[in-house]
Amino acid sequence: MDAFVLRVALSVVLGGLAVALFTTAAERVGSRVGGLLLSFPVKVTLAMVLIGLNEGAAFAARAAVEIPAGIGVNVVFLAATALLVRRMAPWPALAAALALWAAAGLAVVLRPAHTLGEALLYWLAPAAVALALVRALPNVRGDRRARDAARFGWWGLLSRAAGAGAIVGLSLVLARVAGPVLGGLASVFPSGWMTTMVILARAHGPEFTGATVRVMVLGSVAPVLFGVVVALAYPAWGIAAGTLAAIGAAVAASLLVMAWLRWRDGGAPRAA
Repeated sequence: MDAFVLRVALSVVLGGLAVALFTTAAERVGSRVGGLLLSFPVKVTLAMVLIGLNEGAAFAARAAVEIPAGIGVNVVFLAATALLVRRMAPWPALAAALALWAAAGLAVVLRPAHTLGEALLYWLAPAAVALALVRALPNVRGDRRARDAARFGWWGLLSRAAGAGAIVGLSLVLARVAGPVLGGLASVFPSGWMTTMVILARAHGPEFTGATVRVMVLGSVAPVLFGVVVALAYPAWGIAAGTLAAIGAAVAASLLVMAWLRWRDGGAPRAA
């Protein structure tokens, strides 16, 4: 079998398994830790490593420049979901949030970031607005827990595993046929976030959804920092060392966000 085809197949399986494991753990530990787990760059890590192996470190570094911009588009979807599920039924709210995500994504595709500084602005602007809007909502502070013992279930796990695996594979194919910009943007397509928002909004209500979204927006600094380190480190250090450095930076960012949230919110976990 061709090495590229084998890596695409491997990315589908590994990407799906990784996201399924992280999201299974996330629902069991409350909105604070769960939101950070859901925003950690598991799928993006696999995509960047395999793009680097297929196309070279310099190519993957250029693709990584688009990661902060793509995360900014995803933040639009998260914030829109948290706001709309308080005013509309879950399905119409999620459809409207997805439409806003598509509009923001089209804008980034038509005008992609050319430098890391520009890409960081594409993330920072929507993240700042999203945090201001979500924090203004009632009952989103603190470490909230789901109202019942219901879990994501097999449908939720399989749908997110299939979606995440397909997106990692698609990012490799797009990188090969369409170049690093679309490959980088595809690597952060929010397949897992979308199914997670569907389940949270329907099963646990707007308060738990909003609390989780708040942490996910804060936690988006982890994949953004991962992309920045990959863009800088891959050409200088290679794929292996660059990936380890990027993962270390993402872990450090998540831990700092966790420490800040514990200090800022305080108190015991609360039921949604």
